[in-house]
Amino acid sequence: MPRQAVVYTVVVASAVDTDEERQAVLEAIHAWNTGHSAATGVVLLPMPWESDRVILRDADILIGTFWTRLGTASVEIDAFRKAGKRVLLYFSDGPAIPSKANREQYDDLENYRLRCEREHLAEGYGSVGELRAKLPQHLATVVRELHAPPPEPAAGRAGPAKVVVELRPADPPRAEPSPAPPVSAPQRPDIAPRPEPARPSPIASRAADPAGVQEAATVVREGGWSGVSIGDDFYAWEGPLTDLPEDDPVEMSRDLDPRLRTALSEAGALPSWQTKSDLLTWRDEQRVFITDRRTYKRAVVNGKDVLFVRSAP
Repeated sequence: MPRQAVVYTVVVASAVDTDEERQAVLEAIHAWNTGHSAATGVVLLPMPWESDRVILRDADILIGTFWTRLGTASVEIDAFRKAGKRVLLYFSDGPAIPSKANREQYDDLENYRLRCEREHLAEGYGSVGELRAKLPQHLATVVRELHAPPPEPAAGRAGPAKVVVELRPADPPRAEPSPAPPVSAPQRPDIAPRPEPARPSPIASRAADPAGVQEAATVVREGGWSGVSIGDDFYAWEGPLTDLPEDDPVEMSRDLDPRLRTALSEAGALPSWQTKSDLLTWRDEQRVFITDRRTYKRAVVNGKDVLFVRSAP
């Protein structure tokens, strides 16, 4: 049976080195339509960045993904933003591949990302899987903002004439409640300082267990997280890490603790030490953090080098 729908055009802007991310965005849009269009009467219509400029001008939402290249996209995106349109920009935190990276373009991209971050427009992602996890919530938020009914005019302000038909007797006036007495500062729950979350000491920095008890290692893949757990320590390289504040890094030996190396091997993750500014060889290399998955993350470092992992072939 035919039904009316509100259609919002979504421009999908992806750099040439983020084809996988582009596909993830398109899949997220189609998934949103499948799960929500019937109930909300809203349809998201994806349009490629290469479409006619008139279509881009009339679009409602722009989603951009970037890794090492920016090109001329920043000019179009800035114009889109100035027109009051919704913009979602995602920047990969993955290391660059020499064959796909141009140092000048990479620097331009980093500068543009910093500017967008200052304006709270940029969102980082450590992997395409993490991007897939972020998109549904962000799309739902944007649609909710766009499709919200306009606010009623404030009392006393001139507004469009309206005819109001009262379908039931007006409720009797209610007495205004007396204002509650002010709450003193000690009674307010947000005044008390929050306890500092416990920071487990990483296994590589602990003294040898005098009892000789070895902590069991567990491979963790749940709730979007990928990592290994050894005792109280959780070493993660995939999950909503960009949403967590970063604490001081943890210094470790380049050889790594044998338990951590074994656990990474069981998880199919090959460790390597890299300098973040280097142009690296592998597209799927991801940084390793120690985290409680709620309040903090700590990079694993050796001097200026940072611990990465990539999937074993």
